Amino acid sequence: MSDDLKRLAGLGLAAALVTTLLIFAAPRLLGAAAGPEVEILTELKAAEARGLELDVGFTEPLRSERVNFQRISVVVTGDDRAVVTATLDFDGTVKGTRVSSLGLERVPFRLDGSEWAPEHGWAPQLSQVVRALEKRRAALEAGDVSRLCSGRADGGESAALGELLQVEQRRLRALSWLIRSEREDVLVTEEVRVSGALPSRPVDDLKVTRITLQAAPGGEFCFPEGLM
Repeated sequence: MSDDLKRLAGLGLAAALVTTLLIFAAPRLLGAAAGPEVEILTELKAAEARGLELDVGFTEPLRSERVNFQRISVVVTGDDRAVVTATLDFDGTVKGTRVSSLGLERVPFRLDGSEWAPEHGWAPQLSQVVRALEKRRAALEAGDVSRLCSGRADGGESAALGELLQVEQRRLRALSWLIRSEREDVLVTEEVRVSGALPSRPVDDLKVTRITLQAAPGGEFCFPEGLM
């Protein structure tokens, strides 16, 4: 190979290397040049595209089937802190329970090295609501509701709860939770299958219950209108 051909081959190889570096580094460089808001939005939209897996206290995560962040606002609160406020439209499943949610999310972000990452998961409020609903389901199934946060002065009990607790060997399987987060309350429509036995008959009932949750200090959710 002549010297001219060698020089041309070397130039071609260098150009290919520069092009490769630009392809992989340009988005990061552009994000850094535009500021943390653009970097955070990029991370948010990437998570939206690949889907979410949320830790909700089960042995497996709540996995999204459809997720869409809308009306997004990013506020940088320090050199390594920011908060994203957005409306989250979410459909997913966890252990056979379908979860559909629409509501406001506040997602704290922290700069971890060179990348922004959510401090408490991609959907903190949705995760806490599903945790509270599962805690309630398990307590109703076990017949031990004393540790649940209920705002009613009488302990949050009702005739419907009394009837449920009469079912022996009961099992409660949540089929779906339809969650709507309002300004003050979280409204949930629950579809659950109750099985077991009463003295007079076997039980295999499908129940639909309207539940209200409110956030309490410390991040826990309470049931101000009772458990059922």
